[in-house]
Amino acid sequence: PGGPPGPTPAMPGATGANVQLMQATKKARRIHVGNLPVGIGLTAQALKDFVASTMTQLSLTVKPDVPIIDSFLSQEGKFGFLEFRTMTEANNALALTGIELMGRSIRMSRPADYLPLTSDVLAQCEGSGILGTPGDAGVAQVILSSTVPDVDTSKATEVVVIKHMLSDTELGDDAECKEIAQDTIDKCQEDFGKVSCLVIVRPGREGVDANMVGQVFVQFTTTEEAIKAAQGLNRVKFDDRVVATDFATKAIMEQLKLAFADQLA
Repeated sequence: PGGPPGPTPAMPGATGANVQLMQATKKARRIHVGNLPVGIGLTAQALKDFVASTMTQLSLTVKPDVPIIDSFLSQEGKFGFLEFRTMTEANNALALTGIELMGRSIRMSRPADYLPLTSDVLAQCEGSGILGTPGDAGVAQVILSSTVPDVDTSKATEVVVIKHMLSDTELGDDAECKEIAQDTIDKCQEDFGKVSCLVIVRPGREGVDANMVGQVFVQFTTTEEAIKAAQGLNRVKFDDRVVATDFATKAIMEQLKLAFADQLA
């Protein structure tokens, strides 16, 4: 589901230009919330309050005050949408998947109509406070790497997932993606072990989970090498982003190889 229509609420003190940018970036700042508890009185406001307070407690916000500017609950209450004031906080909210709300493990994901922003829109957003990146309006210059969790090696496989490594601009640029892929392979083989395959999940590919867009999947020849890489790359800073790592199944990697066969040529 793509979510309810309607204009985006303006942030306090927003200029006319900012209001237009808020509307242009809405799909990149919105998160679908699924598996909600039904029939126990959950409201859109209560959902907003719960997610906002949880993000504040876990240091997933990038500046003071409430990170969510609008909330919507479906008529039957099974799912909802939250619109965040910044793109960074929308990204951070995805980390809450699996957290318990009134006895249910909720799912945070990109809406079906999610598309990363074009480089033109991203450039217009710089300094507006909408990106939420370090140094943006109202945001400190430094990201605290303490907000990135430790690597859970109990579910380790040969496949490492690297998150927050690429910007939306880089994702949309063929040459940038090729260069980053090669640099990552070289770095991993130098420091951690032999890489058998690397896939960058780029937008617009049918059948690929929208939550994976922007992530880099690196397959090593052994699980031990993958653990070494996941621990070595977790919390490493790339440009103004702090990388987080995780593991994926080999089955997912095989699906991605088929979907992005052009990257393996």
